[in-house]
Amino acid sequence: MKTRIIYGGLLGLGTVLLLIVGSFLPIVFNMACAVLAALAIYELLNNTGFCKSEPLLYVGMGYAFLCSFLRNGLIPITTTKAAFVFIAVQFVLAIVLNKNVNAQNLLASIFFPLAVGYSLRSLSIVLSLKYYNIFYFLLIVCFTVFADMGAYFIGVFFGKHKMAPHISPNKTYEGLIGEFGIGMLATFIVCVIFKYVLKLEYIRIWYIMLLSPLFIALGVLGDLIASYFKRQSNIKDYGSVIPGHGGVMDRLDSFLLVGPAFYLINGMLMISGNW
Repeated sequence: MKTRIIYGGLLGLGTVLLLIVGSFLPIVFNMACAVLAALAIYELLNNTGFCKSEPLLYVGMGYAFLCSFLRNGLIPITTTKAAFVFIAVQFVLAIVLNKNVNAQNLLASIFFPLAVGYSLRSLSIVLSLKYYNIFYFLLIVCFTVFADMGAYFIGVFFGKHKMAPHISPNKTYEGLIGEFGIGMLATFIVCVIFKYVLKLEYIRIWYIMLLSPLFIALGVLGDLIASYFKRQSNIKDYGSVIPGHGGVMDRLDSFLLVGPAFYLINGMLMISGNW
């Protein structure tokens, strides 16, 4: 636990630095999401053994990296066209490397980059918005990071009833309650600070609190999905680059569904003015 707390603190410090720099240079958010997406794909395809073909692996990493820049003219191509080209390239590589690529390798090398690439792209767009980007950044941190902290500590000290032992052995129902409780508490505190201290009058706290359980639940689901793939490949963690935490993917799993959901829902709420 000591190692986890120390490196968790370092991750938090890095997040604060990213928030400060990214608020002035939104391109920093795009670059951070792009790098994380590429590293996540490496862990998902290589460390799990789902894809044993290096060409398919590297093309998948490249696509995931570029996804975060497919917006606002940074790369002059739509996401649909980019996805079509990516899928076509992967199929061509599979045909050329016929003896070294099976159907599982091919499908994994297409599905994971598309899913992770879209997820981190959605996150990068939200974080790069001209207005309220810091507020949105902190909300997403509340739905994922603080919620996950609540699940971990409540689960460690009070967890007795296993929630999904065949997928994620350490998850408990007590931890799940802590996840929602701490996540929603952190969300409420952030909303109050931005509305009443920083005077962002358009924030509707009740509306955000009403939606927060949905985002936290999506974070839990993303975590369980990532754990499912780990169990399928018989590994404990996706990597070991973050002592006490595992790999990049072990830290990103909660964001996988929260990012796209926040992007889509926020788009509708911005039009209606509810936030």
